[in-house]
Amino acid sequence: MNVELIQAIVALLTGGFLAFLAMTIIRDNLTSKLNRVTAAMLFFASLGPLFMALGAIIRQSPTASIGFEDSTVFHLSYLWEFFFPLLLLFSWIFPDDRLQHFKHTRLRYLIFIPPALHLMLLLFFHQLIKVLDSLQIVPKDEGFSSIILVPLSQLFSYTILALSFIRTYQFTIFGLLNILYLLVAFYFIESGRKLAAHARLSTQTLVVYHGLRLSIVVYIITLIIAMFKPELISDTTKSFLYLLSGVILVITFTYATLRYQFLDVRLRFRQSFVYSITSALLVGTYIVLVVQSRHFLQPLFGAQTEILSYAFIIIILLIFQPVNNAIDNLIQSLFIRTRTDHRNIIERFSKQVISLFDPVKLRRIIEETLKTFLMVDKVYFILYDDDIEEYSLMQSEDFPRRVALKRDDLLLRGINLLESPTYLHTLADFMTDSELASIFKELRVKLILPLKDAEHLLGCLALTDKVAGYRYSADDMNLLGVLSNQ
Repeated sequence: MNVELIQAIVALLTGGFLAFLAMTIIRDNLTSKLNRVTAAMLFFASLGPLFMALGAIIRQSPTASIGFEDSTVFHLSYLWEFFFPLLLLFSWIFPDDRLQHFKHTRLRYLIFIPPALHLMLLLFFHQLIKVLDSLQIVPKDEGFSSIILVPLSQLFSYTILALSFIRTYQFTIFGLLNILYLLVAFYFIESGRKLAAHARLSTQTLVVYHGLRLSIVVYIITLIIAMFKPELISDTTKSFLYLLSGVILVITFTYATLRYQFLDVRLRFRQSFVYSITSALLVGTYIVLVVQSRHFLQPLFGAQTEILSYAFIIIILLIFQPVNNAIDNLIQSLFIRTRTDHRNIIERFSKQVISLFDPVKLRRIIEETLKTFLMVDKVYFILYDDDIEEYSLMQSEDFPRRVALKRDDLLLRGINLLESPTYLHTLADFMTDSELASIFKELRVKLILPLKDAEHLLGCLALTDKVAGYRYSADDMNLLGVLSNQ
């Protein structure tokens, strides 16, 4: 097996992993901007190694009619350069959206202009030159027409020269632009680490940023050497280092997603991702064994090889399903017993509160559970106060004062009608002239968890958004319903 074939296989696997991870992230939550940006970033990153693998296959094809570097497929491979502005955009919104207070948010789309221009230049350079050349009309006299046509003709000439210059030195020009993207993203990555105050979010940020930094450094060093000292690096080494940068991305985001629940990806999607990958590797292994069976059976059995190869294929097929089931069970056991699994959260919570009668300690346990395992940003308690016989917004770490509420507050009436966790905006009809609604608006409350016994409203929990813009999933809502019932 030659080096080019190995590189093609590694490139194909790297691109495939990145594309599949992007699909997993976007399937989990299409409505989240962070998920969309991350998925788009990983998808365009996957195009680099995928086109690298395709290029290796085309170059080895004896039926290739034109050089791969002159083909449309090669030019389309530069789609992967959209990864750089998307990485910069990702560094702006994770772990905290630093664009939300920016007045002119649409200006962020300007960062996509350089890769778009580069792609257009590669695809339509010759057609554009022909059009500009045809527009260079030189007047026959020095009349009024020459006042207009001569400057236009010169402008078109300068434009052709500029486009030709950019096309000639495109590798250096756009390479330097990509390095600039990476350096700016590197700056925001470093400054963004300070914004992750939540423990789990801080761990996610640390893992992702360590991987991104390493991938960026490897890519920048390789690109600089390739641009300014090409004699120091062979094409094989350059391809290997570029692939290494992509492999680091795969490992980083896969590890952060599976181990630390990056982007709050739901359990079933993480399980689906691992199961699909392991199944693909298993199928690939079986195919290789079947294809290569004759080669290692031939020296041992000679003329009987063909019969034995069929028997070998039947055995492989028979053990495929049991092995696949064993892998499925292993994956489920690995994920189901994680600390963030909802069944484990309920079990630990029940053990903590079953013999606890101190209200302050109980509220602290509830608050820590919601913040630690569900990544809720802030938790507020509205409970019935026996001392004043009214409901009160209780004092907590996030709310330093205690506020008494009128029992006839309209929003409390609306909360009394609830039977399960509900988004606050659905209670809009009960917010008119409500003191509690005004407080909730000031505190940016997102979700209400009613606390009720058989006859009375004991109070409620008011939750803000989750950290980093993560959203409440259906699994979260079910868990919150169980916790509020307990």
